[in-house]
Amino acid sequence: MVEKVRARKCEQELFIESIWNATHDTLTGLANRVLLYENGRRAVEAWKRHGTGFAVIYVDLDKFKPINDNYGHKAGDEVLIQFSKKLVSSTRSVDTVARLGGDEFVILADCINTMSEITTVIEKILNAVAQPFPVGSNNLEVGASIGVTMCPRDGTDWDTLLQRADTCMYRAKKYSDKKVIIYSIDNSDQGTFGICTPAVLTASGQPLIFL
Repeated sequence: MVEKVRARKCEQELFIESIWNATHDTLTGLANRVLLYENGRRAVEAWKRHGTGFAVIYVDLDKFKPINDNYGHKAGDEVLIQFSKKLVSSTRSVDTVARLGGDEFVILADCINTMSEITTVIEKILNAVAQPFPVGSNNLEVGASIGVTMCPRDGTDWDTLLQRADTCMYRAKKYSDKKVIIYSIDNSDQGTFGICTPAVLTASGQPLIFL
């Protein structure tokens, strides 16, 4: 009887572990693309039923490749782990923080309906990434390029919102002095992009300004 209980417990633990491995990034412990998609789909359904908005924040590290090249992949992995912890500490328990692979991350900021709420999250991310990452005897520095979309303002389909946030992130990366780009749609349904500098975002009490 005892052996059966132990065997059943072992099976349950293995089942739970298999589910976790299928939905989480093994290096950082963050959600992976599978779990992000599922939670994103649920967020869209919640908006349809209750009108609860949310934001998609796409983050890509800057100056990360030289760390791998100069200090090795082990150092690069340590930076990714530390950055992941900073992202989690910069967000709320209701948010989903995911690593898509490499140095690309996405935050599904749930229950967000105003630009000021997004500003608060982005400020925390920028402040976190501005601090050096201690790895061995070195203090390594990286930056972050960020793209943002909001539901329902910028779309009501998860794939569309993620793709547009990705596009904004790459535009932010293209302009080295513009680290955050927020998507917006004009009346012709053609995407326009508001470009925000860290100085604008971190000005305490000031609204987010499109430049």
